[in-house]
Amino acid sequence: MKNMLRTAVLAVALIFASAPALAQDFEFKPYVGVGLGGFNIELDALGLLSDSDTAFGGYGLVGADFNDYLGAELRVGTTANATLFGAVDVGVDYFISYLAKVQYPATPELRVYGLIGGTTAKATTSVVGFPDESYTETGVSFGAGLDYRIMDQVIIGAEWVRYWHNVEVEPGLEAIVDGFSGLVKYEF
Repeated sequence: MKNMLRTAVLAVALIFASAPALAQDFEFKPYVGVGLGGFNIELDALGLLSDSDTAFGGYGLVGADFNDYLGAELRVGTTANATLFGAVDVGVDYFISYLAKVQYPATPELRVYGLIGGTTAKATTSVVGFPDESYTETGVSFGAGLDYRIMDQVIIGAEWVRYWHNVEVEPGLEAIVDGFSGLVKYEF
C-alpha cells in the first residue's frame, strides 16, 4: 500500500513539474560527447557474499535537448576489468544506454539534470583455469549530473549513473554497475 501511494504521489508530482516543460516551445538542440571515469562493478552472491572494484571506462554519446527541461541520450561504452573476490576478473565488453533526461537550468551556463532509462550490457568474467563466461542483460538505469557551458557550443560536466541496478546475471548472482564520469559535449 505504501509503495502504491508513493508511486501515485510521484506521478502527480512529475505531471505538475513537467507543466513548464510542456508549455515551453520545442527547440531541438543535438549534441555529441564523450565521458570518461571510474565504473564501480559489484557482484552479490545470494545476499551473503559481495565484492566490488572500480575499473576505468568510457563512452561516446549522442543526444538532444528538446527544450530547457527535457532531453534524451544514447550512449555506447566499455570498461576495463575489475578484480572481484581476489580471483574473478569482470569487464563490461560493451554497454548501450538509452536515457531520458529531465533538466533544470540553474543559470544560463549551469544546468542540473536527472537521467532515467535502461542499459543493455555484455559482461565477461574470467577465472584462471576456467573458461570465460559472458552474459548480456538489460537493467534499469538512473543518475544525476551537472553541465557547465564554457563556450557557445562546448559543455563540460560531471555525473553519477547507476547503469545496472540489481541485475541477475546468473541464478543467485546480481550485479550493480555505477559510473562516475567527467564529460565533454559539443552542441550543434
